[in-house]
Amino acid sequence: WTFNDGVQHLSHILRGAGYRTALFYHQHEVMPWDIDRLAFDDWYAKQEGFHRPADTVAAEFASFAASLTPEQPPFYAQIGFGETHRKWDAGGVEPDRSTGVTVPPYLVDNEAARADAALLQGAVRKVDDAVGIILKALEENGLAENTIVVFTVDHGLEFPRAKWYLYDPGIETACLVR
Repeated sequence: WTFNDGVQHLSHILRGAGYRTALFYHQHEVMPWDIDRLAFDDWYAKQEGFHRPADTVAAEFASFAASLTPEQPPFYAQIGFGETHRKWDAGGVEPDRSTGVTVPPYLVDNEAARADAALLQGAVRKVDDAVGIILKALEENGLAENTIVVFTVDHGLEFPRAKWYLYDPGIETACLVR
């Protein structure tokens, strides 16, 4: 997790173009002790441990959004969540079986896999709720119409034969743009 000398992060490029840049919690670009290599104006939870609850991260962004006005220079906010990383029950995640449990077809469908999948579904629900808080904050502060929201991840599901492998489940990633 590092950049070679001369390589720029998106925050460098946008900051140079006049954007206010802010990092909210989780990032995988540099090691924690090297985080100053990133060009963020504002840091939230700069040196904290691996997990901070998604709703807390989203609330911090909501406070940041409330401090902005549509007349100010544009902003770039990078917001990261830890819930969908192992250990999925961190931060108060509860298993979610509300719409059934989906065990990926490349895993044995047994009670252990179902319990694991239910925890993942709970983690995804918690992140989804946090994204809802972020979108609501943009709307409430008059920023939604002129803000591009990109939701993406850096790897596939954290299951055996998925993350860390070049099988399809390891390289399938979410990417939503609004």
